[in-house]
Amino acid sequence: LANFTKLEDNKKAKGSLGRRLTKEGSALGAPCECPFKLVSCRLFSLHCLVPLTCFIWTTIYVCGLRVGYMYADTLGHDARHGLQIALFGLSMFAMAAGMELLTRWIQKSAGYFGYNHQMFIAFVIIYGMVSDVQVRLGIVKMTGLTRQVCSSILPLYWWVLRFLMSRQWKRSATSRDAADKDILPDNQEPRLVITCMGLIISQNASAVIVP
Repeated sequence: LANFTKLEDNKKAKGSLGRRLTKEGSALGAPCECPFKLVSCRLFSLHCLVPLTCFIWTTIYVCGLRVGYMYADTLGHDARHGLQIALFGLSMFAMAAGMELLTRWIQKSAGYFGYNHQMFIAFVIIYGMVSDVQVRLGIVKMTGLTRQVCSSILPLYWWVLRFLMSRQWKRSATSRDAADKDILPDNQEPRLVITCMGLIISQNASAVIVP
């Protein structure tokens, strides 16, 4: 927004951005260079591979679980329960692994393709909701003791994850107040808070979609 002028100063110019760059070029004594000249097709492709991988991961995760649970419905009682438990364990592992990959990607994003906190919480909510709903849809297909145990494991997993993040954040805050030194990088404390809040929102929303 700093490159745009007021409307009354832009009557004779084709665009406020061009007018502003012209003024800056005159002040500097040389034309202003394009701020995106370092962005190449290779750099763009490398950064696009990460969200594309996340999309493919989620698609395989969702479709694979659906096919697995549909196949389990065609089996006998014991075989069906055994496959459902295996799929539940696989879905929990895939959900945790996907969240770890997403977190690492956000941590490493910087420069032109860096993501701010608003985008990070959107990623956490979307991925958390999609993955949590898939696990819940599998639990709905279960019966008896298997359903009771698995339905208790899922919220326990989210609680443990948030507890570990909150404890890490408290340790960092206590260390900073006591020794005036951070034990975490500058961008890690906001990440922990955003992840905890995003997971609370996604868990509550998915609980409404699939009780």
